[in-house]
Amino acid sequence: MTEADLLERIETARREGVTELDLSGQGLTSLPPEIGSLSRLEVLDLAENQLTTVPRELGQLANLRHLNLSGNQLTAVPVELGQLANLTHLSLHGNRLTAVPPELGRLAKLRVLEVGDNPRMKSPPPEIVEEGVERVLSYLRDRLYGYERQASHNCWWTRWRRGWSRSGSRIPSQGNFPDQKRMDKDKESRHRTMSP
Repeated sequence: MTEADLLERIETARREGVTELDLSGQGLTSLPPEIGSLSRLEVLDLAENQLTTVPRELGQLANLRHLNLSGNQLTAVPVELGQLANLTHLSLHGNRLTAVPPELGRLAKLRVLEVGDNPRMKSPPPEIVEEGVERVLSYLRDRLYGYERQASHNCWWTRWRRGWSRSGSRIPSQGNFPDQKRMDKDKESRHRTMSP
């Protein structure tokens, strides 16, 4: 299929408001950004082409439920796929992926995620993939939000330690927090000692 034929087919699909588009096995080497204009699309099959990349505009297909990118030559997929809130089935099988973007962890409705036969895949590791889609999504969410949570925790811990230190009390080690009764008791004894 030539690029002109592909653009014509996309424009026709947009005008007609199609919900399913099968472009599998067409020898495609690229996909134009105009694919993002198919706002009613629910099923997009791009399997068995020669795509090395796909446009980030795929993330604009808000109604998409099923996306098949298997059997291509993809080395990466755009993080914008994480915006496809209605996606239930994503096939990335048989590509050259080394990693799945952590942003795919946002796909709460995803029930099928096929990432097998990507020999260079490092993230998620094969043992995570073998545990199923829920485990993969959990792994991706940890990668996506983990750094943010860790930074927030460290910031809270630092502020807490500084406040504790200013009160004149001994700073406990992380994970060894004094209980409230002991803190209140220490406060009362300091107050009695300072009173005339």
